[in-house]
This record gives sequence, structure tokens and C-alpha cells, in this order.
Amino acid sequence: MSSFARSLALFGLSSLAVLLVDTPGQLIGVRALMGAGGALIMPATLSIISNIFPREERGKAIAVWAGIASVGIGLGPLLGGLLLEWFSWTSVFLINVPVAVIAFTLALRLVPESRDPKPGRFDVPAVGHVPGVGGMFHIKAAQRAGSPALAVIKVNGNFPGNRAQHDLPTIQGFVALLDAERGCVLALLDSIEITARRTAAATALAAKHLAKPQSRTLAMIGCGAQALCHVEALRDVVPIHTVVFCDPRDEAADTFGVCMRELDLSARRVVDAKTAARGADLIVTVTTSTHPLLDLGDVDPGTFVAGVGTDNPSKHELGADLMKAACVVVDSVAQASTMGDLYHAIAAGDMQATDVRGELADLVVGRVAGRASGNERWVFDSTGLAIQDLAAAEMVYERARAVGGVPQIRLGN
Repeated sequence: MSSFARSLALFGLSSLAVLLVDTPGQLIGVRALMGAGGALIMPATLSIISNIFPREERGKAIAVWAGIASVGIGLGPLLGGLLLEWFSWTSVFLINVPVAVIAFTLALRLVPESRDPKPGRFDVPAVGHVPGVGGMFHIKAAQRAGSPALAVIKVNGNFPGNRAQHDLPTIQGFVALLDAERGCVLALLDSIEITARRTAAATALAAKHLAKPQSRTLAMIGCGAQALCHVEALRDVVPIHTVVFCDPRDEAADTFGVCMRELDLSARRVVDAKTAARGADLIVTVTTSTHPLLDLGDVDPGTFVAGVGTDNPSKHELGADLMKAACVVVDSVAQASTMGDLYHAIAAGDMQATDVRGELADLVVGRVAGRASGNERWVFDSTGLAIQDLAAAEMVYERARAVGGVPQIRLGN
């Protein structure tokens, strides 16, 4: 903002200085200063756009700004000619003064973040994917301005063959909570529990707004660590009575079935996803599948579906025809369109990003409407956000500090 203000000041004051000009040389000097101010305004404006607009909106913002600038360039000579005809030659320069004042006033009103960053403002880089042998590492990060300024980096290794080959979890990793002002590491946390809990919380929030209020039957496709967390979270928002589940791994399915009965839920294992989905009020897919498990014909009208497992471009759980026919809400349009089931529907030519009803945040604050009838199919395409990891990691960190007795390690010693 400061560079923009200095540029406008130079442009406006040099235009006003034309009243003091007595010789052609002085006029040339004033005109040179005006040109310098005008030239500096361009990069300063681009800097403001880069700072206040999220990455996915910057192209549109720059296009709008360029269009307005083009109109100004086109009208400039016409306006200058009219001013010369009706008034004195100094009016051609003096017209810049009110223009600069208006631009500066609008900047102060519309761009407060560039002067004083608002607490809670996030910067979220694109998700990274690093291939491994038989799996992949996924890297998510986010930074939050304000006090305290925090950042989080999460690295998850997703290796589907781990359980059978090494007796290790499919997903392993860590979450690093960082001081974004001093650059130091505040905490290292295991990512399995944080990822499972925050993901299930997001699904439950979506179900609260999009599932039918009296939904009683849940189809759980996949019985890994995410499955139990989802059932526990969903029970807080809908009256689940029956859980129908499937998983090709007998041990995982048996363990999940025991947990359901311990929760006093009616539980039944079936052979595949299509059978589990039949007649369900809610469906949650938490798998590592690389091909669609459910298509439009497998999901009854009125069902709420949460596609959770498709968190990188190689995974795929929900068919493009289901995505096209359903009302779709995502956690992030930018992210889901590059790695979620939305990504596959767009690649198939069945959807565009603009077909999405909105993001979960829009739904919660009322910017978009939720379920309007009992026959609507709703899909929540969940790809997992780093801001969720940041919120969860900060909560765990603060609770650990309050309790005390947590081991502390000073890195670098």
C-alpha cells in the first residue's frame, strides 16, 4: 500500500505543479515526474492484487484491472482534446489531481489488509505430491496472520500395501506447528489422529447442513482409521441407527464391526460398495481406490454422500455421472478441481468448477443454500485442507501447554 500511495502522490502533485510552470523546460520536467508516477502505479497495483486476492482469483482480478486501464487509455486522448477545446491547456494536467485523490480514497476503503493484515487471514500454498515406492507423500501447508502468527506443514505418506507387506498403517506422517514470526518449530505431532479427526469433523459439519434430518442408515465404504472417527462425529449431528460397511480386508472390517456394536449400533458387513450404498441415507467413502466405487445408479435420491478418500489426482471414488447429477459442495474449489472427485468429473467433461454449489464455508455462513427437498442427492467432495490441520494442531498444542509435563526438545542443541 505504501508504494501505491507514493506513486499516486508523485503523479498527483506533479500534475498540480503545472500551475507553477513558467518555461517549456519546467513543463517537460513536470511531465517527466508525472510519467514516473504513472509508471510506478502499475507494479504497485499488481502488488496489491497479489496480496489481497487468493491465488485462484488473481487472474480474474488482474483481467478486470487491465480492462479498466484499457478503457482509461482509450478515453484519455478524447478527454484531453475536449479539455483543450473548452478550457486551458493546464486543465489537461489538473484533471489528474481529482483522479489521484479518488484512487487513493478507494484504496484506503477497499484494501485495508495491505495496511494492517487482519488476524486470521490465511495463505494456503498448493498441495504437493512426492512419489514413493508403492505409495506417495502428500504435503499440505498453511500460514495464518495475526497474533499469534502460525504456520503448519503436514507430510502424510499414503502407502496402501503397508498393512499386508510391513504390518504398518496405510497412512503415516507428521504435523509441524511453526511460529510464523520467528521461524521456530513449536511442536511435532503425529498426523494420523489429527487427520482422521479433523476430516471427520468436516464431514459431520457438511452432513449437519446437507443430510436429511432423520437419516438413520450409514453406508461406510472402507474400514480404516478414518471410518470409526466418521461414525463418532456423524452421530453428533444425525441419529444413526444402522451402519452397513464393506472393506476387502477382513481384519479391518471385523475390527470396525466390533467397534460399531460397542457403540450399540446395528452393524452389517456386505460384499462391496454398491451393495452397502443401497438404501442408505448417508454414504461415506474412505478408501484408497483409484477407480470409481459408486455411480449415479448406486445412490438413492435424497442421499448425502461424502467422498473423503480422493485426496490426490490418482485416487477416484465417485463416478462422474454421480457428481454431475448431484448438488456438489467442496471444502475448496481450487483444491478439489485439481485432486478430488471433482477433478475427475471435470476431466471427463461432465462438470466445470463453476457447477459446484459452493464451498463448505459458504454453506455454514449462509452464502449458499443447502438442502431444499428430500429428493436431492448431495455430495461433499472432501480433499482435506491445511487450515484444518493448523486449527487442530494449535488446539492440541495449547492443551498440551496447559496440562504441562509434555516432553520438550530444543532443536539445534
